Amino acid sequence: MKMMKFAVILLLLNFVVAGCGLKDRRADKIRSQYPGWDEATVQMVTARKAVVGMTKPMVIAGLGNPDSINQEGEEEKWTYGINRDRDMGAIVRIPVFWVYFKGGKVVRTEGDWKKLGYTFYGS
Repeated sequence: MKMMKFAVILLLLNFVVAGCGLKDRRADKIRSQYPGWDEATVQMVTARKAVVGMTKPMVIAGLGNPDSINQEGEEEKWTYGINRDRDMGAIVRIPVFWVYFKGGKVVRTEGDWKKLGYTFYGS
C-alpha cells in the first residue's frame, strides 16, 4: 500500500514538473521572439492572458488568432471560441471570450478566458 501511495505521489510530481517546464520553455520562446517586451508582459502572455494595455501582437502571442474580428463603434472586438459537439457529431464553435481594442490596445475583456483551455499554463 505504501508503495502505491509513493507511486501516485511520484506521478503527480512528474505532472507538476512537466507543466512548469513547458511554461518556462514558452516564456523563453516569447522572450527570444519579442526581446523588447518587459518581464510582466512576457509572464502574462506565457499565462495566455489578455489584459488592459496589451497590444494586438501581445494578444495574438498569448491567445492566438481570434475566430472573428468586428468593429463596434470605436472599438474593435476580437472573439475567441471553443469547439463543441452538436447533433450527429457536427462540431460547432461557441464564443466564450472577447477582447476589445481601441487605438490598438486592449481596453477591456469579457467572458471567461479559462474556458479556452489554456489553464495548463495559468498562474
